[in-house]
Amino acid sequence: MRVRVYDKKTNNYFVSEVYAIINSGYFEKYLVLQGQGKDRYFCLYEYLDKANKVVHLPVNVNIISCNELPEPWIIKTESDIKKFRNKFNVSNKYNSLYEYRGYEFVFEQKDLLIKLLQGHKVSYEELRGDHDEFCTKLDGWNYVENDEDINSLMNLFSGFHDSVLRSLTYISGSGKTNKGMNVIDYIRQVSMIFDSDWSETIEIVFEGVLALNLRPANDNYGSNLFSATIALKDEIIFFYDDDYEILDIKDYEGTCINALGMRWRFIKD
Repeated sequence: MRVRVYDKKTNNYFVSEVYAIINSGYFEKYLVLQGQGKDRYFCLYEYLDKANKVVHLPVNVNIISCNELPEPWIIKTESDIKKFRNKFNVSNKYNSLYEYRGYEFVFEQKDLLIKLLQGHKVSYEELRGDHDEFCTKLDGWNYVENDEDINSLMNLFSGFHDSVLRSLTYISGSGKTNKGMNVIDYIRQVSMIFDSDWSETIEIVFEGVLALNLRPANDNYGSNLFSATIALKDEIIFFYDDDYEILDIKDYEGTCINALGMRWRFIKD
């Protein structure tokens, strides 16, 4: 699971894989990896931003994608955790543990897990050793994560000049299951296929979609694009079907999309 995390202390955003989810609901926390190189460390982030007393609390952690995990997660309920709950301050649910979903190697290192719950950071080497980082990115795709990735796509696809949007598909994640209705939009994914005389056909997938505005061409107008804009700010991707410098879709009159992730690939029919 890949997420976008907001660090209130530094007022910055970063992207990480999730290594565990502690508790649920109001007290839910995500174990993520922060930093680069030798300065990598694990820390817990509150899912909900409780600073403002509003009905629908904003979140500090946004889910980008829920692809297949490299190792299965284990699930521990309150009854499974009783044997070492005396090490926690159970009267304070902020620092307590009553539910665990995550990789087994984290749960097995209980002293480090307690340290994390107490608000401390744990170095990558201390918790993970010399093992590689987990990654749930999909093979065969080019991920857009910085300006260099954006420029590469724009150059390879001729800036979307004379291209057309052939199709667009949205998957929410909600729907009917054998256990009843699931009304949580945990996927929020848009797939767009573009054709062009200047390049092979490409498929673009936007993950963790925040907003989508589809504006087909008017009658008696061509649907080919003259150009396009792709920009990245605060780990959010902005796509517009023309030149546009303002990173706000409210006043834009064409097709545009804001999402937490973007990947693309060439395809052949």
